[in-house]
Amino acid sequence: MSLPSNVNRPWQKRVLIPFWTIQLIVLVGLTVIDSLGVAYYGRDDGAPLPVGVPIVLALCGFFITLEIIEIILFARRMLKPLFFLISNVMKTVFFLAVFVEGFVVTAYGNNGIQLIVVAAVLLFFLGTLIYSSVIYHRARTAGNRGVYTATPATYDLENADATPLYSASFSPPPQQSTDTAY
Repeated sequence: MSLPSNVNRPWQKRVLIPFWTIQLIVLVGLTVIDSLGVAYYGRDDGAPLPVGVPIVLALCGFFITLEIIEIILFARRMLKPLFFLISNVMKTVFFLAVFVEGFVVTAYGNNGIQLIVVAAVLLFFLGTLIYSSVIYHRARTAGNRGVYTATPATYDLENADATPLYSASFSPPPQQSTDTAY
């Protein structure tokens, strides 16, 4: 038995799969870079690890888990627009903070290539956020429309006889006397 073509509505694979692929590559790459930074930071001089590196590492792991949950829910046809929107808001806010941090670092004289790369990554996360907000808006407005039921095609409106509907329960009121004498 084949499933109907609109089973995953309102989701479109041609939109979700490229976004998920790019985002997973970026998140795994960021996790690997931060892990290498944790492993090799301060080996020679014994300098302490910056506080932000483990936080970014933990958030990347959390966002990878969110991506995998989204993919599993989509595959099981259980992905809800609200969950998808909330998870994309969190990921976009994180990369917006990374972009602002990269902007500040570039302003202090570091290489501007980092800012360009982070801006490109941020655009992918913004694209997913825009797509999820559009889907959420469509789902909310579709819930307010109600249910439409069409008139059956076998019902003939021109030749319909309405007397059987009223004849069984209709009886005229009793006539009252017009005599006014008491």
